[in-house]
Amino acid sequence: MNIGVLPEDLLREILVRLPVKSLLRFCCVSKSWCDLINSPYFADMRLGHSKNHRVFLVMQCLNDEKKALLSFHSDYLSPGRGIAGAAAVAPNLKLPSSTHSFSSLRLFGSCNGIVCLAERVTWSNYDLDKFWSNSDSDKIYLCNLATRQFLTLPPSPFGCPDEFVEVQISTTSLGLGFDPSTQDYKLVKFIEYFFAET
Repeated sequence: MNIGVLPEDLLREILVRLPVKSLLRFCCVSKSWCDLINSPYFADMRLGHSKNHRVFLVMQCLNDEKKALLSFHSDYLSPGRGIAGAAAVAPNLKLPSSTHSFSSLRLFGSCNGIVCLAERVTWSNYDLDKFWSNSDSDKIYLCNLATRQFLTLPPSPFGCPDEFVEVQISTTSLGLGFDPSTQDYKLVKFIEYFFAET
């Protein structure tokens, strides 16, 4: 059978089951395949298909003088082998050049294959302006595991409210979600604070 005569709906059903790495290669087959793979409809189909195949992510950091790499593995761990038996979902990712160390990097969650990572989660010594503004030392990243692309979020436009002047320690938690009504991702920053004793 000639591949060119495959009905588009059958082609979609085949392609939606393939790993992203293969899909990226198949974009080179023809313009029509590339348009199909990059279409919002196809992305929705893949999302629906992937919801039936949930993956629990395990983050592994390699931090030495020569390189800093981040890998994500599925939860299919072999008994007694730990992470060595896990399937690599996104091996050897390099964070943007502004990040030199994973020592304070923390995974805050994922949504539809987008992972939320942040470098710093606890503040003290009244350094609240940096805490609120998502400054250079408080980077937040979104990573698309399929395309291996990172997005560094811009600083928050919100400043520190006056009532937080006496805060001694603040802790951040982040939440990532998808809003189907706007077809956009939303990031929420939760703050826990403790007032200094006087």
